[in-house]
Amino acid sequence: MTPQTAENACPRCGGFDVPRYEGELPICGHCGAILATEPPEPPSWINQFPAPKRSALAQHFYTAVCSGATDPASIVAHVQASLHRRLQWTVDHDQRQ
Repeated sequence: MTPQTAENACPRCGGFDVPRYEGELPICGHCGAILATEPPEPPSWINQFPAPKRSALAQHFYTAVCSGATDPASIVAHVQASLHRRLQWTVDHDQRQ
């Protein structure tokens, strides 16, 4: 029997009997959470935006979903239209670029 240690615990539900198999990510049998050993790498395009500004960018995507966009193409189209509209409102030429 595997000892109950923090290494075998699920951080989501606290279950202590998460089986770990070589070459596979562990999955909690209680809540179904996939426990990655390292956080995933962020997409390369996100590096265009400074970290303090990322939440403002994410808000555009949240707004698109809240307004009824359901598939990825319509969400991106909504965000593009919103950003284009905002850029047209500014009078600062450098900001438009």
